[in-house]
Amino acid sequence: MLDIKFIRENPEKVKQGSKNKGIDIDIDQFLDLDKKKNQLMKEVESLRAKQNKIGKDNIAEAQKIKTEIKQIEPKLEKTQKEFQGLILQIPNLALD
Repeated sequence: MLDIKFIRENPEKVKQGSKNKGIDIDIDQFLDLDKKKNQLMKEVESLRAKQNKIGKDNIAEAQKIKTEIKQIEPKLEKTQKEFQGLILQIPNLALD
């Protein structure tokens, strides 16, 4: 399996390598999912940090944040599953 950092930095090389191996995979879609996954993860982490900072001082606000997290987590989980499914389809590149 290719490193995600390598795929991000060399999308054209990965596209060509996949094509050379006869594997049809949309690298652009994969990179979009990667961005979406990272964005959702940052959002959840930010909300959790905010929730921890508020603590027990403002229970109503903490509950509101908890609800927001519960709304985002299913989207994150779905995106992570799609991401994992696609990354497993990307072949290792042939040597130059």
